[in-house]
Amino acid sequence: MKYTFPLSISGSQIKIWSNGYVAFAGQFKLDTTITDSYGAATYKIEGNKYEESILYHDYTAPTGITAKILIEVWNDTLIQTYSVGDDWKINENTCCIEKYVRLK
Repeated sequence: MKYTFPLSISGSQIKIWSNGYVAFAGQFKLDTTITDSYGAATYKIEGNKYEESILYHDYTAPTGITAKILIEVWNDTLIQTYSVGDDWKINENTCCIEKYVRLK
């Protein structure tokens, strides 16, 4: 799927963290096109600066890259904001925000 910003993508995803690894799987819809999303990465976190080094991804281009992401935690909700540059500033033109609610 080719993305043009800004977009209106709907869908959901689960993300699971454990001992330096993260895995995710979900499904998203843009207009009438439904796309599966899945992958895994190693991660590191320092304060609100979070990096994922992609091990594999359903879309092969991200494999091997390190994504810089800013995070916030509000009660049971984790908010991830990216694209973030090397200076940790948000790229307002390509910014994506993902919200994850802790499963109980």
